[in-house]
Amino acid sequence: MILIAGATLLANNIVRPLRPSMDDAAIARLAKAFVPVMSLVCVGFTLSGGDTIVQLLLMGYNFVTQLFPCFLASLMRRNPLDKRAAAAGIIAGVVTVAATTISGFSLAPYPQARPCATSISVCWRWW
Repeated sequence: MILIAGATLLANNIVRPLRPSMDDAAIARLAKAFVPVMSLVCVGFTLSGGDTIVQLLLMGYNFVTQLFPCFLASLMRRNPLDKRAAAAGIIAGVVTVAATTISGFSLAPYPQARPCATSISVCWRWW
């Protein structure tokens, strides 16, 4: 199910803008052709190390989390934020997550850090 959804997203959001003349039937055939390709890519990620998939998943969750403040602001009667604030939050979050992921930085080796600071996901409960 996830492979079909991913292949459809790839066909609709990547290929269709590059080739606007393709009709829906051609996009559907292309999406079906992308499923085995995406399967092989996922198997390659899994065999090269399961951490790769986990890191991609965590970065995806972090992307959604970065939109949360703008989402809350959008529920206000007079929204103080606009699309530039949402973009700035996404860019700052992606840069931070990418830097910490690539460098392998963790607060776990520091004993003076509060127990909740060793994991960002746990930290939300304590602050």
